[in-house]
Amino acid sequence: YNTIQHHTIQHHTTGCIDSCCMHIGVDLPNNPAQKFADRLEALVFAVATHPSEPQPDFQKVQTLLRDGIPSLYDGLMYDINDDGVIEVQTGFLEMVRIIAESMTLAKLESVERDLFNYMMHR
Repeated sequence: YNTIQHHTIQHHTTGCIDSCCMHIGVDLPNNPAQKFADRLEALVFAVATHPSEPQPDFQKVQTLLRDGIPSLYDGLMYDINDDGVIEVQTGFLEMVRIIAESMTLAKLESVERDLFNYMMHR
């Protein structure tokens, strides 16, 4: 729960938070994959256009570190405050920028193919 794991798939490294990996068929009602993508796009936009304002999704990191998860993790009982939340957002946005600048269509297709093969042969 709330761990970060890294997996190397051929020449690609993927990061996974909460051990979650979403594989959702786009033909499902209400398309949950598209809803998630829309939410992520809105979050990136909010952080990029309001970098000095803590965003609710990143304030969850603050709550996790401070309070933990009932019955699972007591937390650190340390509050990173708004400055810490903004620092996490800044790191997130920087990683999005690095990924966006390094991606080409061929590379995206290669990552998609490798992830698919990895998941099919687990």
